[in-house]
Amino acid sequence: NGLNNSDTISGPNFTTANPCTTPTNLGVSSILLDRFTMNWDAVSLANRYEIRIRAQGLSWDTITNVFGTTRTKTNLNAATTYEWQIRSICNSSGTSFSDWSTTQTATTLTPCAIPGNLSSSNVLLTSANLSWDVVPGAWAYRIRYRISGSWTFDTSYTNSISISGLNTSSNYSWQVKSMCDSTGINNSAWTSVQNFTTLTPCTNP
Repeated sequence: NGLNNSDTISGPNFTTANPCTTPTNLGVSSILLDRFTMNWDAVSLANRYEIRIRAQGLSWDTITNVFGTTRTKTNLNAATTYEWQIRSICNSSGTSFSDWSTTQTATTLTPCAIPGNLSSSNVLLTSANLSWDVVPGAWAYRIRYRISGSWTFDTSYTNSISISGLNTSSNYSWQVKSMCDSTGINNSAWTSVQNFTTLTPCTNP
């Protein structure tokens, strides 16, 4: 009946673990000029997630009501490093939530520059050499040329190309653009139109 109890003694304080845990295995994918996708592992008790993101040195922008384990952030600036964090929300009212994750970073792609200093040389009856300045970071270059109508396309992995099978005595238009990755998602715009004229065959006297 509680007639023979010991005295109450004080022990050290303790804190119970927060059952709403922070997402782990964070990463990014599909990095483009104006967007990238954030990925993480699911948290078993999570009702949803919140993400906060910012360009380095600027204020946070919070994305609420994130469901699933990926989120693509769009309308970003090219060639910019962004920081992001995520936390779990473990009830519908939003009163149970985890700590923010460690800061993750991702840098959007740098736009592929338009080639400059275009020139044509060694223009003969049915062939010509085309060249332009090297674009830093370019994976390849796409070339197109025509007399009129449809373009003929070619690809060069250096800053020049020799084209053949041309018509004699013909004025050709041509353009080039740089490709900064093999998938073609980061290409420059086409250059302005350039021109050359193939030689006219020498006639017998």
